[in-house]
Amino acid sequence: MPAKSIDEAFQQVFDELDELQDKSDAMKVDLARLEGKIDIILKHLTGLDT
Repeated sequence: MPAKSIDEAFQQVFDELDELQDKSDAMKVDLARLEGKIDIILKHLTGLDT
C-alpha cells in the first residue's frame, strides 16, 4: 500500500474521530440541559429545593 493511501486512510479515521467527538460534546450539552429540566420538574413535584 503506497504511503499516500495510508496517509489518506489515517486522515479519514482522524476526521471520523473528530466528528464523533463533536457529537459526544453535543450530547453532553443536551444531557446537561435535560438534567436541569429534570431538577426543575422534581422541585415542583416535591416542593423541595435541592
